[in-house]
Amino acid sequence: MGFGEVFGESWRDYKANFKEMSKVQLLFYILPYLVVTGIVIFLFYSMGIYDGVKDFYTQSMSTLQEIISRTVIDPTYSPQDSDITDQLSIFVTKLLYDSIPFILISLFLVIISSIFALYGYSGIITSSVKNKKFTFSDAISEARKNFGKILGLFASIFAISIVYSFVLILLVSLLRPIGLVLVLPWIIIAVWVGISWSFSLMFIVAEGKGVFKSLASSWAFVKGRWWKTFGYILLFCLITLAFSIVMGRVKWILQVIVLNSYGLPQTLDLYEIFYLTFDEVFNYLAIKETVETLIKLIYNFLIIPLNILFLKNLYVTWKKQRK
Repeated sequence: MGFGEVFGESWRDYKANFKEMSKVQLLFYILPYLVVTGIVIFLFYSMGIYDGVKDFYTQSMSTLQEIISRTVIDPTYSPQDSDITDQLSIFVTKLLYDSIPFILISLFLVIISSIFALYGYSGIITSSVKNKKFTFSDAISEARKNFGKILGLFASIFAISIVYSFVLILLVSLLRPIGLVLVLPWIIIAVWVGISWSFSLMFIVAEGKGVFKSLASSWAFVKGRWWKTFGYILLFCLITLAFSIVMGRVKWILQVIVLNSYGLPQTLDLYEIFYLTFDEVFNYLAIKETVETLIKLIYNFLIIPLNILFLKNLYVTWKKQRK
C-alpha cells in the first residue's frame, strides 16, 4: 500500500470512530486539563504570585524609567555601575524563590493531567489495534491492559531524550565554538533513532512486548525500510502542518477580535508597555495565552487520534508485507 492508501484507510477509521474517541478525549484529556488549569489559576492568585508579579512589574518599570532619565541627563551613565540594577536582581531572586512552591505544585498537577490523558489514549491505541470499529466502553476497558507498559515507554523515551540533550549541551559548552559543529549530526542521530522507534508502541499493544523489547522490535521492523518510513511519516507531518497553519490563522483572528473588544493592542513592545498599566499588560498576555491554549487543545483533540490510527495502519500494512 502506498501512502495515499494508508492515509485513506486511517481517515476512514478516524471517521468511523470519531464520536467514541471524542468521548474518551473529553473525559481523559480535556476535562483533566481544564480542572488542572483552574486549580493552577486559583493557586496563582491565592499563593500571592499575582501580587508578586505585579510588584515586580511596577519595580521594573520604575527602574527602567530611572535608568532612561539618568542616561538622558548624563550620557556617560552606565546602569551596570548603579545600585538600581542590583536592587532589581534581588527583587527577581525573591520572586523566583517565593514562586518555587507554586511551580512545583503546578508541575505535579500537569504530570497528573498528562497521565490521565495517556491513559485515555492507551485505550484508543489498544482498541484500534484489536478492532476497526470500537466503542467508548471498549476503549475504557482496554486502557488498563497496556497502560503500565505505555507509560514506561514514554517515560523511558523522555529520560533518554533528556540525557541525550544534556550531553549535547555539555559538549557544545565545553568545546565552544567547535562544539556547534556537533549540533547537526546530533539532530540527524535523533531523527534516525526516532523513526526507528516509531512502531514501539504498536509492538507493546499488538504483540504484548515489554518496553525495551518493543524498542528493539521496532528498530528491527524499520530496518531496511527506514527511508520509506521516514517518507511516510514526513508526508503525514506535512498534512498536519498544513492544518496547524490553518489553526494558526484562526488563532490570530480570535486574538485580534478579543484584544479589540478589550481595547488592547495587537502587539506589545517595550515602547507601548510604558503607556499601559500592569492590568492591561496582564490582560493582554492572558488573552493571548488563553486563545493559544484553546487552539492547541482543539488541534491535539483532532490530530492525535489520526496520528495513532495512521501509525497503526502503517504497522499493520507492513506487517502483512513481511509475512
